[in-house]
Amino acid sequence: IFLMTGQETYALILVAICIWREARGESMEAKRGVGWTIRNRVLAAGWFGKGWVDVILKPWQFSSFNAKDPNAVKLPHEISQGWEECLLVAHEVIAGAGTDPTGGATHYFDNSMNGNPPAWAVGQTPTVEIGAFNFYKIA
Repeated sequence: IFLMTGQETYALILVAICIWREARGESMEAKRGVGWTIRNRVLAAGWFGKGWVDVILKPWQFSSFNAKDPNAVKLPHEISQGWEECLLVAHEVIAGAGTDPTGGATHYFDNSMNGNPPAWAVGQTPTVEIGAFNFYKIA
């Protein structure tokens, strides 16, 4: 039996919620892309924060945690679309299992913003596009 501490469990659930809020209607590969972007920020540390919880909850980093974002108040339940997939992906990325499909991306945005991309994306080339997301590796 694998036992996790309360802190590890909290991080796992928070990563899964972030993936669910950001990519619940997307493919497993897109969910993995969001998860690996979180992981890449955790590994980069520095400006992004220290650890899973700090990186996810840092203001203005993941839109689904911004106060005025409609997803900020949404929480999955046991039959929510994609929740089990998001939990699986959260386990994978925390364990470092599999291969990063984003090419080391630390940022992404939904392609519905292609006509008006975030300022940080202007002049940047995506590492990959997966589903509805454009992924970027920004140092």
